[in-house]
Amino acid sequence: MTDPINELDFEKNHYDLFNDWQMNETKEHFISVLSQQSSLDKTKLPVLLSRKELMKRWNMKNRQSIFQATNKPNFPKPVLSFSDGKIPVYLETDIIIFEIENPWVTTLETRIQYGHWVLKNVIDPD
Repeated sequence: MTDPINELDFEKNHYDLFNDWQMNETKEHFISVLSQQSSLDKTKLPVLLSRKELMKRWNMKNRQSIFQATNKPNFPKPVLSFSDGKIPVYLETDIIIFEIENPWVTTLETRIQYGHWVLKNVIDPD
């Protein structure tokens, strides 16, 4: 089965598509094919999360907390970055794996409990 988008010849139809300012049959056909593909593509998009969304998800109040969490060596690598790399986004599935491996990160209460555990068992075990 061929991909309908690959059969759209933009070069051959350039004038009808981009130089004719009126709606025409070529434009209608291209828009129809592209709209169908757009609808299909939208059903396949993964859920992506930014640092700001992670802050909300984990109820963190400041950017430093999320920065520390996302800079841990075992934190998933971003799948994309926007604004010249200033806004990394992470695959939700990778974040869920990270949460399972690091359950203390998910709520303020568990982060406090983890801090107490570290103090008692790592910093001052005696």
